[in-house]
Amino acid sequence: MENNINKIFHMDCIEFMKNMKDQVDYIITDIPYDVVSRETGGIRIFDKKEADEITFDIKDFCELAKKVTKKDIFIFCSSEQVTELFENLKDKYNVKLAIWKKNNPSPVNGQHFWLSGIECCVVASKREISDTDLIWEFPSGRSKDHPTEKPSKLLEHIITKFTEEGDIIYDPCSGSGSHLLAAKKHNRIYIGTEAFENYFKLMLSRGLNG
Repeated sequence: MENNINKIFHMDCIEFMKNMKDQVDYIITDIPYDVVSRETGGIRIFDKKEADEITFDIKDFCELAKKVTKKDIFIFCSSEQVTELFENLKDKYNVKLAIWKKNNPSPVNGQHFWLSGIECCVVASKREISDTDLIWEFPSGRSKDHPTEKPSKLLEHIITKFTEEGDIIYDPCSGSGSHLLAAKKHNRIYIGTEAFENYFKLMLSRGLNG
């Protein structure tokens, strides 16, 4: 594990987790929703291109995540993915649904309102987490670098609320590196993997170590 800490890797997360010899403390990630991308959604354009294309089987992902994680798993996901994640994590964890409630949602056509107003995060924990700690109200950001990047204040809240300094946080789908930057800022050890070269290079440019 010493050779992996505070580093990012340009590789598939499934292959990376298969070869991990040691466990991390937490997984905090934002998997591709696989439903958001479309040419147009009416008021807004929803095409997220490769950032929203899931490249792995969720069951395989969950099995490996359980194997490599000592403590809790946080997975931002689409509402369509919630049930499958619950089913594949509940054998070893207490699984709950956290909600990110955006206090500045972008206007969208009504049938896709959930894409704008709230987002889901499946939380799998071996401890009991209060439901009141799983409602997160933060404004959404407007990243020019990555179409699905979560705002830093939200990620910093999760990291400081649920983890401790020195904990190892792994993000299998690192994207622009926002989760890892929040971990680094608050003295957590980070490990990240990203399959797409353009986003891996973006993380390098943001000061994360490859």
